[in-house]
Amino acid sequence: MPKPRTEQLQQDIFSYKEQGVTHVISLLKPAEIEAFQMREEADICKSYQLSFTHFPIKDMDVPDVSALKELNLELKQQLSKGAHIAIHCHGGRGRAGTVAISLMIEHGYDATEAMKIASKARGDKMPVCDLQVEFIHSYH
Repeated sequence: MPKPRTEQLQQDIFSYKEQGVTHVISLLKPAEIEAFQMREEADICKSYQLSFTHFPIKDMDVPDVSALKELNLELKQQLSKGAHIAIHCHGGRGRAGTVAISLMIEHGYDATEAMKIASKARGDKMPVCDLQVEFIHSYH
């Protein structure tokens, strides 16, 4: 999903809470957090009793596979306890798509099938660049 809107950060995070989200994962790099004025996101999430994880990934890039596997292990545990997770980058398709699709693969989906399902749910191609697509196909 795309990042919460800077000018309505608190309102957007409250909307996550109303939609049943229990855990927010931000993939923004520190420079993006500064540029988009998102410094308060973690604190606002906590004020609404939402767990918050910062897992920075460079735009149009892919995460370190071992770090992603660790994150996905934690997310799988959270999901097994009934968590509802929102994953965001800036536009909500590249980095967020890569992480979400990798989590689907961890749950037994084929890479191609997972990308189709995620793209349909988002209403646009996910992930967005060849590097991310190649990463998904090699993720296991």
